[in-house]
Amino acid sequence: MDLYLPVHGWVSVFVCLFGIIANILNIIVLTSVQNLFHPHRKEMISPTNAILTGLAVADMLVMTTYFPYSIHNFIRYGLTESEKYSKGWAIFTLIHAHSSIVSHTISIWLTVILAVWRYIAVSFPTDSKQWCNMSRAKCVIVFIYVACPIFCLPNYLTFTINTYYVNHTDMDTYTYKVYYIHGLSANNFHQLISYLQQHRYI
Repeated sequence: MDLYLPVHGWVSVFVCLFGIIANILNIIVLTSVQNLFHPHRKEMISPTNAILTGLAVADMLVMTTYFPYSIHNFIRYGLTESEKYSKGWAIFTLIHAHSSIVSHTISIWLTVILAVWRYIAVSFPTDSKQWCNMSRAKCVIVFIYVACPIFCLPNYLTFTINTYYVNHTDMDTYTYKVYYIHGLSANNFHQLISYLQQHRYI
């Protein structure tokens, strides 16, 4: 772990850049109406490719938010504590924590749907085209993209931003860090609601 940590940021940046570019190419290919190399071939748009496109978008969203996160936390050096843990960065970290879980959840459920559709295609080849058509594929993709952020609502209640007072010099400063609430019991759930009401979030 000690040997890997210094290179983790650079590895993450490379993986994120490669993944973003690769997923953009996937989206272009999967949604292309006509193949440039074979103009007489059938168009690439199909229900299966529509699901794969939704999967590529979800995976790309994960890497898009982790890219600046890895740069700030693992590559940038010489930052003061107030610069590294600024309020703006704490808000971005909170958004990254939520969006990455939502995107992962979307990706998982699209993979499950794809597996179900492949099973239907193999087990019911005569009816699969009727059952798994483009309109149903679009409905499933939209439903998953809308439902997953709602299903992840309990996760939003387990993260908050804490403010810390720092006095290294004559100037008083504050740092802001994302805090994970362990074990959301009835007691700390009440504390969380009080915190949100106090800061006028609800």
